[in-house]
Amino acid sequence: MRPVIFPYKMGSRSARALSRLMKDLRCKQIKPDGRYKYWNNHLIINWGNSLLPRWHERRVKYVNHPDSVSVASHKLLCLQKLYEESIPIPSFTTNQEEAKIWLADGGVIYARTYLRGSGGRGISVLDNNSSFIRAPLYTLNIHSRGEYRVHVFNNNIIDYQKKRRDSTALDNNNVDERIRNHNNGWIFCRDNLKHIEENEDIAKKAIQALGLTFGAVDIIRGEDKHSYVLEVNTAPGLEGTTLDIYHNKLREYVNEYRNY
Repeated sequence: MRPVIFPYKMGSRSARALSRLMKDLRCKQIKPDGRYKYWNNHLIINWGNSLLPRWHERRVKYVNHPDSVSVASHKLLCLQKLYEESIPIPSFTTNQEEAKIWLADGGVIYARTYLRGSGGRGISVLDNNSSFIRAPLYTLNIHSRGEYRVHVFNNNIIDYQKKRRDSTALDNNNVDERIRNHNNGWIFCRDNLKHIEENEDIAKKAIQALGLTFGAVDIIRGEDKHSYVLEVNTAPGLEGTTLDIYHNKLREYVNEYRNY
């Protein structure tokens, strides 16, 4: 079985790194509209691509089908699907009037102007002192005891991280601390973490509900001591230990197919 990586963009550093690590298996990267021809001994590892490629056909074997990735990567569709499957998520709405009521009641909301944005792109935090922003999606803030990223592969937890403020990050008065992304100095750590069973449970359920084989599930632990899924990443950034973990799991998966 030959692994073939189908990335959301050819410049993806994580996809390139995985391809290099599996070079001995003749792994390569392909485009959705290129000259690639699918063979029965190929296994398509979809790294965050939501497009059905030109070479798609029913017999293609995907690790993360593009249709599933399309739902997972669309913020509104993902929340709707998780809600349908009774997986705990933040309150959300597409109705501007409802969002204004949340603000009037003293709530803090996140307005998303991009439904397929990543890394905090297109997010504005609104409160009673903010000018209202028209957006296709609003989510109500959950008072947090911490944010986590739980990596799931084939219904197993393969990595568990917590988001923390990077001690080396420079203070920036223009940064909204309520947006906890890498650009604002937040990173994922795994040292000295106590695993919360509810985080792991809902992470596996989220991946299953979306029809995915793998994904990184972002979870917020509320002050009510309950966990809520924020989003699911189908092309998480990989480096160091996390890169090694994904490489080993994908290699095992390819070998299982080879021996099937």
